[in-house]
Amino acid sequence: MNICRKVNVLLITIILISVNQNIKANCGNFENVKKYENKDEKVNNFIFRENIKTVQIHPEDWELGFPIIDLDDNIPLVFSFDELGNESENYSYTYIHCDSDWVPTDILQSDYLSGLPEGVINDYEFSRNTLVQYTHYTLKIPNEDMQPTLPGNYILMVYEEFDKTKPIITTRFYVVNHLVEIEGRAKRTEDMLNFNTAQEVDFDIRHDKLKIDDPDKNIRVCLLQNNN
Repeated sequence: MNICRKVNVLLITIILISVNQNIKANCGNFENVKKYENKDEKVNNFIFRENIKTVQIHPEDWELGFPIIDLDDNIPLVFSFDELGNESENYSYTYIHCDSDWVPTDILQSDYLSGLPEGVINDYEFSRNTLVQYTHYTLKIPNEDMQPTLPGNYILMVYEEFDKTKPIITTRFYVVNHLVEIEGRAKRTEDMLNFNTAQEVDFDIRHDKLKIDDPDKNIRVCLLQNNN
């Protein structure tokens, strides 16, 4: 059984589709905020301190890749950031499972995580021969301490010394399992009003391994341009 859709968008570079726990745009840009709400609020990519710089999350050995963990392979994500100064801090982290709108779900952490409920970032190094001193922190996920077990949208939350009321960074990543096959084709739009500026993406979803009763409700399409 195939499902076909057409959409008109500007300069599309990639299509990501997920069912139920699906992906929504606005992944790559970080902004500073003053507070963090853990329930009933959409969680974005946030940096909570001015001295935290260069936050990145990407597949190992592919710095331009999207932050996606495939449950069927062993390729981890590399998360890193810099902190201005010449001292190291004790930072903890955890994963938060979210719905398609990036609001934390009510699923028990033990149902979507294997291992410890929180961990410690203990891989760091100090800058050398630089005009500005900083400490570079690195974390690979998943790791021996903590592994996501359910597909869906996730938040990696970094905070001070096991105190979640003192967040440092929140960043989005995705966990997927391949139950469907997707074929996409990009071409000029058939909408004459946007003929010179827009593209049309036609795609088929083959879902022999997954029952989809109502495609309009069960499937949401996400179009990402340069991680936005």
